[in-house]
Amino acid sequence: MTKMKRLTAILLTLVMCVAIAACGTNDDATTTGGPTGGTTGGTTGGTTGGTTGGQTTNAPEIPPPPEITGGNVYGPENILPPPEGPDVRFAESVEIILSTGITTLDPFHSGTGNPSARAGVTCIFDRLLALELDGTYVPELATSWDSPDGQTYTFKLRDDVYFHNGDKFTAQDVVDTVLLSRDYPGTYGFDSWRAVDTVTAIDEYTVEMVLHEVNVDFYFHIEHANAGIINKRAREEDPVWGAWVGTGPWVISEFANDDFFTLTRNDNYWGTMPITKQLTLRNVPEYSTRSIMLQNGDAQVCTAISAEDMSLFVNNPDFNVYTFIAASVFCLNFNMNDPIVSDINFRRAVAHAMYLPDLAMAGDGTNAKAPANGAHWGYSTEFMNTGLPNNEYNPELAREYLAQSSYNGEEIELMSGYDILWKAADIQAEQLAEIGINIKQNNTDAATFMAVSSYGNDVTQLVNGISVFTVSASSSRTRFLAGGAGNRSNYNNPEVNQLLTLAPTMTNRAEREAAYKRIQEIVYEELPVMTLFYRESPIITTANVGGIFVDPDQAHDFRFIWVVEN
Repeated sequence: MTKMKRLTAILLTLVMCVAIAACGTNDDATTTGGPTGGTTGGTTGGTTGGTTGGQTTNAPEIPPPPEITGGNVYGPENILPPPEGPDVRFAESVEIILSTGITTLDPFHSGTGNPSARAGVTCIFDRLLALELDGTYVPELATSWDSPDGQTYTFKLRDDVYFHNGDKFTAQDVVDTVLLSRDYPGTYGFDSWRAVDTVTAIDEYTVEMVLHEVNVDFYFHIEHANAGIINKRAREEDPVWGAWVGTGPWVISEFANDDFFTLTRNDNYWGTMPITKQLTLRNVPEYSTRSIMLQNGDAQVCTAISAEDMSLFVNNPDFNVYTFIAASVFCLNFNMNDPIVSDINFRRAVAHAMYLPDLAMAGDGTNAKAPANGAHWGYSTEFMNTGLPNNEYNPELAREYLAQSSYNGEEIELMSGYDILWKAADIQAEQLAEIGINIKQNNTDAATFMAVSSYGNDVTQLVNGISVFTVSASSSRTRFLAGGAGNRSNYNNPEVNQLLTLAPTMTNRAEREAAYKRIQEIVYEELPVMTLFYRESPIITTANVGGIFVDPDQAHDFRFIWVVEN
């Protein structure tokens, strides 16, 4: 069967499956929401008495227990509440060490895709709804939501919310956000709203969205950190600082590019008021410096620590350790626009030349985990295709593939964003040199990496980066869909594009799973990207800190952090 005939057959089969599912029982029963009369609060900071809208289509599971163990080691489900009592005093400011620097807090900028930027965006912008670890959606700016058919969604909004600049929040702001996102393809803000066909303010506090087609994952897309509601007037008046005006509990007060930013508490916030008054989130590139700052009390939180330094904190009563294996993937991207790299024989040569356990150990020691199979998929993302074997480490086979490729000794650039991947790149260069590939390393900061390696670029060849996955399979859209914010391979496969479009319309879970597993098979065969390793991601805090929502998707929520003064 030719490739085109196979594509047609698969698409016809999937379309028939959708039609059959639409006539039969909806085994997920999640396209409707509506008020339940429950209360919210907890990690999301909502106020009591609000109405909720139901549960996630694919309720995320808490990832497996951490491999790091100790008396002070916690998982994502452990959110420490503030102590009570007349003698308890809380610190007014908190210093948080970030894993990378940031250059913007604009949801419609490609630079807000990394975890450090998402931490800031989450503090500044409220979304319509948020997702709890148990898979329940809870209100933020929306008080209730409903969809009769999975394609038309109606949201009732709060009437007591103001932006940081004093403007009243209304349904028009939601309309403005959705429409403005269309001007910024290739960003996570764009990806959050791209399913929307039309958006209408029914009245001042009701908004209706009609999607291009049924999408059972729509709620999951719009609870993303970069789906926060923006203020159009502020953006027009000041394209930089105005782009950072939201309705959230924190206001940006100082910003030093790629160094730090400071947030001040929004005392006019509509919801639960943070205990802390000021947050400073700082980029500290050196792992050893991070550990010293924690030990000296110069910082109370660190979002990334080296494996070598873990012994300083585990079972140390002065600290708490939160750990999880992140859904996101450290990976090697092949630029499919490059004439040499686009040769499948060259890509196979590279894949068989690399010994992944050595790359993982070089990247982050025992914190890094080599993949157990060949699927390029999030560690805790649903529907992983575990039947795909890893590419065998076989230098002789790699040389055979290289001989069949168009490669003729040219210098191949390997760009690496993030310090962990810089270290892995040293080993990659050695392993590829063994089979005759001449590598030039280009280690960049996160901001440069994000800008240069975005979809459509024609300057990179091999790119070490991070594929951002969440617990939802729909997160693969940003990675594999043509034009996706995380598509750093310039990958554009018509069959994959069609499957990614169809999968969210499938109300039957088994059919959706089959579609996502087929996507993984195609990616495995074509090899535009390969997994290098996953990472167990510890967050270290001093023992007097709590209120952190540690997210397996690495969108950590520091909005309601507290520190007890010693």
